[in-house]
Amino acid sequence: MAEDENNEDEKGFYEGERKNGLRHGYGTYYFYSGARYSGEWKKGLKHGKGKFVYPDGSEYEGEWWENKRHGQGRYVYRNGDSYDGMWSLDKRQGFGLYIDEARKFYYRGYFHNDQLHGPTFVQMNNIQFIGNFTNGKPDGAGTFTLPNGLQVKGEFKMYGAKRTPLWTTKSVAPAYTLYGKKAEREGP
Repeated sequence: MAEDENNEDEKGFYEGERKNGLRHGYGTYYFYSGARYSGEWKKGLKHGKGKFVYPDGSEYEGEWWENKRHGQGRYVYRNGDSYDGMWSLDKRQGFGLYIDEARKFYYRGYFHNDQLHGPTFVQMNNIQFIGNFTNGKPDGAGTFTLPNGLQVKGEFKMYGAKRTPLWTTKSVAPAYTLYGKKAEREGP
């Protein structure tokens, strides 16, 4: 693969390997917008391993397939939040770890179509949830563990807790609100 002298186009400037006039092999493309991609190319497309830095400072490093994030990769958002896991055609898909720094939100589980989906572990503000998600909401059997160790176990629906959660062995005392529905809590 050889270097081509014509490295500039209407979107930016490329330094790297080419084949048959197309970006192919390893190279870096500097977008006029301030974005930058360094990595592998195939037939003019981002393909293989590479790092893309967006104009706002967020960045993705991982696998690419025909210009799309696809395979294992890590995305760090401008505010410090991050997702490390599987991607499919530019969407979070499969197992991954999402951390929201500002809200102290930690999610380890499955994504489908860019939404939390399937078996999961979530922690936010010292409250833990172990259970299933459907389209980004708790759905099915799950357990909330509160900071004081009290637990709420039950069946959860996409739009709130069912009215009849299952309880652990501790005594039941008045209420917490979970997803807009009143639920009793355990405790003295």
